[in-house]
This record gives sequence, C-alpha cells and structure tokens, in this order.
Amino acid sequence: MIDHVRELGDILWKQKASPCPQTFKLIPPQPHLQQIEKDKFLNSTILTAEPILPGYRCVKIEYENCYYFAVSHAIQENTHPLFENFDLATFNEDLTDGFFLLLFKPLSLKIKEDISPILLENEVWGILDDKLYSGHDLDKLKKIFDSVVLTKVYSQSKLAEKSPSEFGKIFLSYDRNLYSLPFHDLTITLFRDLLYEEYPYFIQHNIFQSLTATHFQHSFIDLYKCIEYLYSLPHALSLKQVINFTGKASELADYCRKKLNWKRKEEYSLQLLINMAKQNIVESINFDKTSLIFGCTPEQEDFCEKFSRQLYKIRNSFVHQIDQSDQISLSDDEYNSVIHTLLVIIQQLFVSLKTEI
Repeated sequence: MIDHVRELGDILWKQKASPCPQTFKLIPPQPHLQQIEKDKFLNSTILTAEPILPGYRCVKIEYENCYYFAVSHAIQENTHPLFENFDLATFNEDLTDGFFLLLFKPLSLKIKEDISPILLENEVWGILDDKLYSGHDLDKLKKIFDSVVLTKVYSQSKLAEKSPSEFGKIFLSYDRNLYSLPFHDLTITLFRDLLYEEYPYFIQHNIFQSLTATHFQHSFIDLYKCIEYLYSLPHALSLKQVINFTGKASELADYCRKKLNWKRKEEYSLQLLINMAKQNIVESINFDKTSLIFGCTPEQEDFCEKFSRQLYKIRNSFVHQIDQSDQISLSDDEYNSVIHTLLVIIQQLFVSLKTEI
C-alpha cells in the first residue's frame, strides 16, 4: 500500500514537474474502516485490465466471491439501463480507499483535464507546508482524477462471465456521448443486442468500433469485416458434407487455406451467405427504404444475387480508391438503413453458424 501511495503522489507531482516529496502521505480511514480497506487492497485479485477506447479502460477484480468491474471515464449516474436486463449486480458501488489504491494503476487514471494548476496548488501541493499537515484526504484526491464507475456482480449473474472488454463495451454502449453518428434508436438497440452475444473478441470489437465510428463509411466497413470473417464457411460446409468431416467448418476452411492455398471468391461467397440469411433479412428489414438502395425486392428470383452484388459494390466503394463518379453517395437515412441491414445479417449468420465457427 505504501508503494501505491508513493506512485499516486508521483502522478500528482508530475503535473508540477517535480518529484513527490517524501512527506506525502494519506490520512488513514476511520479506525473501524481501516482493516476493511486494508483487506480490500490485499485480498482483491485483479483478473484482467483491458482498453476499450482511448482513455477508457475496464478492470475486473475478484473479492469475497464476487466480481467487480471498474470502468474509467464512465459517466457517474444513479441508474443505468444495462442493469434492467441483468439481476444480481449492483451499479455504482462506492469506490472506497482500498479499491481506489488498487485500481488507479491498472486503470491508468490521470488528473482530469479541467483541473487547474491553481486548484492543485491549493488542494495538493501547498498543504504540505501546513504545520498541522497529517496527510492528504483521499476522498478529495479521487475527485481530481478521471471518473471511475465500479459495479459489483455476484457470481451467479450472467455478467460475471464477461471479460473486462466485453463488459466495458456493453456498459459504454449506453453512453450517447460516445456516438458521433445519428443512428436511429432501433439501430442502436440492435448494436447493443449484438454486444451481449458471445462472439469472438474481434467480432465484438468491430461491432463496438462501428457504433462509435466518426464516419458512416468506417461504421459500415467495421461491420462488413464481421461478414468477411465468414466468407469461407458456405464452401467449407459443402465440402464437410461430402467428405463426412466431423470437426467445425471453420477448422476445415482454415486447413484448406493453409495447406491447399484455397482462395475464396468474395462476391460469390457473400451471395451464399446472403442466401443463408435471406429469411431473416426479409422479415427484419423495411424494403420500402432499402429496395431503392439495393435495387431489388425479396420477391425477385435473383434477389440474393442482386442484393449481394450491390452490398459488395458499396463495400468496394469505401475500401478502394476509385473515380469520384463511381463513388456511392448515401444520405444519413440511407446509411442507417444499410447499417441496420448489416446488423441483421450478422445476427442471423452468427446464430445459424454458431456451431461451425
């Protein structure tokens, strides 16, 4: 604890460009809390700490048969919509002294940008000269650092299974300050639904990156990457049936790529995937809007071919440097429709192919 207190002082005095004085110390908690806070510091196990966005980190710790998720920079509120869907969790736990000393390093907490040198001089540096100095009040120091929201999750909760990255992305998906794009509410709900799912790490990462993107084109590409990940599976599934392979289709596809130099034909692979997801696409998408974008309706026999061709064309327009005349231009409302369409496709494909990935 002494080492952590010294490192806390180093952060505070770094702003002054001078070493932390040896006299720096903290006022101990009240006598009846001292052992409790010491126990939190010494007996909590930091499981993992992971970045979510620049400046945002999430740490997962275990203490007394419960899990705690700490998210830095998160908005401190009395309630959070996330916990309407999950029980056995307590939102906005008190960040007591023991937990703060344990977490400020893995959370990479920094002094808030709006804290002035004058305030630091009055509240931190100057009080060391006071003859009655007995230590710094940690409750006051906490307010100088980045905000932290601490959530207690009981071991029986579904949230207990989440990694810091998974929990942090779900948690922060409710912070509308992180959205730069004018997504429709229904689209945002679908983003969140996908973040709850047990997808490979990079798939969830792409979905969150899409939600927090600053341009619609980037949002589109991050989602499209999720579909590209599945390109080889329709072919691998067909081969699996022919040779009676008992493993996953993804394993067979990986073997064919590495050992046989198997190359996928992207547009045709996309068409096969769209065909697999067609029913869900038809049921979940408003084709009054999207038919103009994709140039087809579900009633057409060649729907999957035309739909996938246009989707692939949009992808190429954003990925490749092409003539301005060939660049596809979409309105915000059309982008919303396309993004929503991609989310529906991803949801359907990952459900239907779950056992083969």
